[in-house]
Amino acid sequence: MDDKNRLLGVVLCGGASARMGIDKARLLHPHGGTFLTNAIRQLEPLCSLVALAGRSEPQVPFALLNSAIDPQHILFLPDPMPHTGPLAGLISALQSAQEHSYLGVLAIPLDMPNLNTEHLRCLVNLFENSSALPIAATFDNKRPEPLVAIYPTSLLEPLVELNQSEHRSLNRWLMQSKCQLCLLPLSCAPNVNTPQDLQHGFQQHS
Repeated sequence: MDDKNRLLGVVLCGGASARMGIDKARLLHPHGGTFLTNAIRQLEPLCSLVALAGRSEPQVPFALLNSAIDPQHILFLPDPMPHTGPLAGLISALQSAQEHSYLGVLAIPLDMPNLNTEHLRCLVNLFENSSALPIAATFDNKRPEPLVAIYPTSLLEPLVELNQSEHRSLNRWLMQSKCQLCLLPLSCAPNVNTPQDLQHGFQQHS
């Protein structure tokens, strides 16, 4: 299997952006384009297909994306239950990964704009050596970051069960599961939730 066909790329972008006040997908990224186009561009070198979890096609006109992004390489996965957190979007992505014969999903959030392809390639390299366990980024070598992670399709059923349980925390589930950690620079950890984060908390890629 070609390396780019092993993993479905997934941008988790179903949040309401309530604290930001506007859709974070439309925020301008200092490296060009929007937060959404930047996230897609970081996944494209590693994945032949990129899913937008939590978005339907009418919500994201391709004029907003970028003329350089081929719409045939984008998959829209509307949230079955909008604004209930990233777990539902991740489950939809895993279901689509199975349907398209991918081995897993490489997930990133929309609002972590300092992540780049080389950071994500570190996770992919670990996945090549062991495709049975989830692989999560970590910024302190202790705690996993559940939204920057690779989830094999074999985890679909356990995650469906988690979503139906009383405790739906991905972070807690990863902490209690066997999980490989991939140490990434602290500089790519900040996420942008508020206008203040955008003005004062954004760090350039290292």
